[in-house]
Order: sequence, then C-alpha cells, then structure tokens
Amino acid sequence: MVTPNLINPTPAFVRLKSEATTRFSNTARQTKGKTVYAAEVEIPCQPFIGKVDDPETQPGGSIKEEVEGYIVVRGADMNSLLTRKLDRGDKVVGLGTGTNRRDIEYYIVGSKTGAAYDDQDGFSLRKYFFAARIENQRKNL
Repeated sequence: MVTPNLINPTPAFVRLKSEATTRFSNTARQTKGKTVYAAEVEIPCQPFIGKVDDPETQPGGSIKEEVEGYIVVRGADMNSLLTRKLDRGDKVVGLGTGTNRRDIEYYIVGSKTGAAYDDQDGFSLRKYFFAARIENQRKNL
C-alpha cells in the first residue's frame, strides 16, 4: 500500500470540540455558553502560517474568514491518533516541540482533500485551513 509522505513533518497540537459536553441550541443553531474542548492531541503535519487567498475555503456562500494558514495531515495519522476528522471550530493550539514549540490559537475554518489512492479507500491527505478569531492573535504572526 502506497502512503504519501509529508515534507519535514512537524507536530501540530490540536483540540477537538467535545460534542458530548458542549451545550447546543437547536433553535438558535449555535452553542450555549463556552465551547468545551478535549485534551491536546499531537499529530504530524506540514504547516504553513501566512496569508492564504483561497476562495474555496468558505463553501456555501457564507462570509469568508481571513485564512491565516493551513496544516496538511495524512489520513492514516488522523485515523490512528484522533477520534474523528478535524471539523470547523476545532483548535490548533501549538506547532513544533520543545524549545521550538510555538503556542498559537487558531480555529479550523475549512478543508480540502488531496492525494487519492485506490488502495486507501479515498483521499489520503487533507489540508485544513485555520484562522484567528481574535484580533490580538493576528498581530502575533
């Protein structure tokens, strides 16, 4: 089975939204109070931090968020390390390890698939776009 490799894989630390403990209003179609996140999970990725002009990152005609970068993740790593795929609103909270770790707080805003292999039942790479939701985070780039 052929699996794609990442170029210079870097650990990303992500926190998934906890669907079970976050209160959600079906009427307003939004969370009630603060969103609860699960513990940090380390996953190998190929990161890029910087302005990304990609019109396809906001499907559905909604307001386009300013994308601050992306991470490319292998499907095999995601399936073995996470309980589910990353989704809109999940957080990327760190990149790198040790003295090279950079603590950040970006939110997943969209994704694209890539690198399809027949023997892997579909796409084996996924690009997750992220953005800051607070102005102070944008100043720290």
